Order: sequence, then structure tokens, then C-alpha cells
Amino acid sequence: MNQTRCAMHEAQSLPQCLLHAGLVGLCFVLAAQATFAQTGDTVSRPNPLPPHNLAAADPGYGGEASDEIITAHAKAALIGADGLTSSDVHVSTKRGAITLTGTVPDEGQRDKAESVVHDLNGVVSVTNNLKVGKTQ
Repeated sequence: MNQTRCAMHEAQSLPQCLLHAGLVGLCFVLAAQATFAQTGDTVSRPNPLPPHNLAAADPGYGGEASDEIITAHAKAALIGADGLTSSDVHVSTKRGAITLTGTVPDEGQRDKAESVVHDLNGVVSVTNNLKVGKTQ
């Protein structure tokens, strides 16, 4: 059986060499991506407009549905946030404006809950009515 060999790796067949080269290339791409992420160079994006027409004072297409999506994203973000007990945090959204109600154990969690939802897509403002105290 006459098999083509890789010029750089005499012991490997050509398909094995190509696989190796692809893996090495992938490693370079991942290393470059990690380096870029560590430098803090990020592409800033403007705060996107909510998915409804607030400027015209008319929720327009998808107003209520969009608010429901924003609420769902906010709840998911709160549940996934490290160091935040969100079992007694309630979220409501009207025209992109989020209102947080309920109780959290301390002031730090109150502030964290607000910051977690503040930068979500479609959020135009956050009213933080969370109380600090024992959760139920």
C-alpha cells in the first residue's frame, strides 16, 4: 500500500498531518482571542433602543411581547448572577422600564440586582424597590 506522507512529519500520513495542522491553527486562534479578551479592548456598542418605539410614546410592534421578553431575560440574569439570592426578587417591565420588588438579605445584593438587569437589551430604566431584610 503506497500512502502519501507529510513532508514535515515522516511518520504521519497526510490526513493525520492536516488534522494536526488544523488543531494547531485552532489553538492559535483561541490564544489570540484570549489575549484580546485580557487586554480589555472591547468594541463599545451604543445602548440599543428597546424593541418598541418609545420615542414616539407608542409601544408599537411587539410592545407587550417585548416587555415579557425583557422580564424573562431579567429573571434569568438574576437567577444566574453569582452572590445574589433572587428567590424573593420580582420583576415587572412596562415599555422597557424594569421595576424590581421584593426582599434581599443585604444592601450589596440590592445594588447587584439593579446592576445585573440595567444593561440588558431593551432596558431603558430600572426602578429598584427592593427592601433589605429577611427573605421569605
